[in-house]
Amino acid sequence: MRERTPLSRVVIESCPNPKLIASTGAGNASIDRDAAAAAERGIEIRHYAARVVPIHGLDLA
Repeated sequence: MRERTPLSRVVIESCPNPKLIASTGAGNASIDRDAAAAAERGIEIRHYAARVVPIHGLDLA
């Protein structure tokens, strides 16, 4: 999912058996982390490309 796509508690709880939420960018403030990380759900949250900007900055140097 994109880093700006909201993922609310309603959406998370409507999924039958989610295991992973994957998002672009270094972080995603629009994921309801409390709903996803609740002990009874145990959903992993992962982000992609956390180091792209610093690496790109080094390439420009």
